[in-house]
This record gives sequence, C-alpha cells and structure tokens, in this order.
Amino acid sequence: MSKKRLTTAIATEMVGRIESLQRQINEVYAEARSYEGTNNDNVIHDAVKARKDVREAQESAKGLLDIFDMTD
Repeated sequence: MSKKRLTTAIATEMVGRIESLQRQINEVYAEARSYEGTNNDNVIHDAVKARKDVREAQESAKGLLDIFDMTD
C-alpha cells in the first residue's frame, strides 16, 4: 500500500497546527510565571524534558532487552 503524497496545502495546515500548539505551550509557560515564585516556567520546562527523557530511556531499554528474543 502506498502512502499519500504530502502536498503544499496539507503541509501548510500542519504548520498552522504546530504554530497553534506552540502558542498554547507558550500560554502555559506564561501562566506558570503568573504564580508566586521564581523560574516556575523553567521548572515546568525541566519537568517536561525529564519525563521525555524517561520515556526515551524506557524505549531504549526495551529495545535492548528485545535483542534476547531475536532469531538469526
């Protein structure tokens, strides 16, 4: 089965969606800054990154362990 071709119209719509998501992310960081304390947005950013790193490490560990089930 062949994949659909990515057209300019589809790509432009995707870019718009990503920009919209980025605006939403920026709004969340602005909201975090509105709370008492300093560097709240940095803490939120670091927590998001740490959780991403954990997911990637789990996937990597699974890949390593899956080697045991591979057949030649």
